[in-house]
Amino acid sequence: MSVGDALPFDVNWERDDHRITLCVVGSGGVGKSCVTVRYLKDEFVEYYDPTIEESYFKEVECGTRTYDVEIIDTAGQDEFADHRNSALAQGDGFLVLFAINSPYSWQELKELRERIVREHEDKGELPMVIVGNKKDLDSHRQVPFDDIVDYCRSIQCPFIETSAKTGLNITEAFQLLIEQVKLVNPTILEEQWHYKIANQKMRNGHIPSRSSKECCIL
Repeated sequence: MSVGDALPFDVNWERDDHRITLCVVGSGGVGKSCVTVRYLKDEFVEYYDPTIEESYFKEVECGTRTYDVEIIDTAGQDEFADHRNSALAQGDGFLVLFAINSPYSWQELKELRERIVREHEDKGELPMVIVGNKKDLDSHRQVPFDDIVDYCRSIQCPFIETSAKTGLNITEAFQLLIEQVKLVNPTILEEQWHYKIANQKMRNGHIPSRSSKECCIL
């Protein structure tokens, strides 16, 4: 999987309901913004203000196709809970983060994951990846690896450990989530792909005739 340049939320980007929305969630201080920025720009930002909510758009290659993806870096602070809850309701897939040196964030992850499942209980299986961040602090680990594996097996959810500081497994985590979306909800990828192609043809001045088998959504 490869990505193009990230676009901030407030640029002149054509917004629609056909984009794929991926949410990066977790309690405060687990490195959600650092993971997101590392993925988007391959940079590590050590100091930053607590996030209210940031959204970015990427063109993501998966297999032989390119998809328009919105990545929402959600709020982790309690005072921004309303923003976070809104993102939980609209996501198509979730990276759920904790820090391997923080038992509190591990317990928060379990509660957050249950909240996400409740928000989407009408959809059945939900694309999700559990992410243990701050692997560079492995010598200060306070969440046992075996406990993580046992939990992820019990909920049948993929798990990966990352380091936003070193870049370890950051791209792989997002790739794993896209693969989960493709596995659990392939329709959304197919619809987004056809919508993207139709939009490109319209921008190039091609409008299908009534007899055409192509579908153009206006």
